[in-house]
Amino acid sequence: MRTGPRFVRSDITPSHPLEAAQTQHHEHQEKLKLGILGAIQGQHAPQLIRLERSLLAQHQVLPVTASTPLGLEVSLNMLDTMMVEDYLNDPADAEVMGNVHTMAEASPLFGGR
Repeated sequence: MRTGPRFVRSDITPSHPLEAAQTQHHEHQEKLKLGILGAIQGQHAPQLIRLERSLLAQHQVLPVTASTPLGLEVSLNMLDTMMVEDYLNDPADAEVMGNVHTMAEASPLFGGR
């Protein structure tokens, strides 16, 4: 209840069809690029890139501040691409922010439940 009311319909219904197609396209392109890189430079190059991206994806911020994985977006070369969240609105971006102290105390980062 700290994050607001949950809507069961959004948990049951699939995401927008365009979002699924866009995700599959990016995954396929990334697989092709890493395959070509592995064939040209050896298998260590794609492994190092995957390691770097996994480290960039692990960044943590306070639970009440907006989290933007800028390093990961730079690594994936996605700064100039238009994503679904850019024009269909990201549901995680709420207009109402909760109480900062309550949210920080409830966060597992600070030993909450």
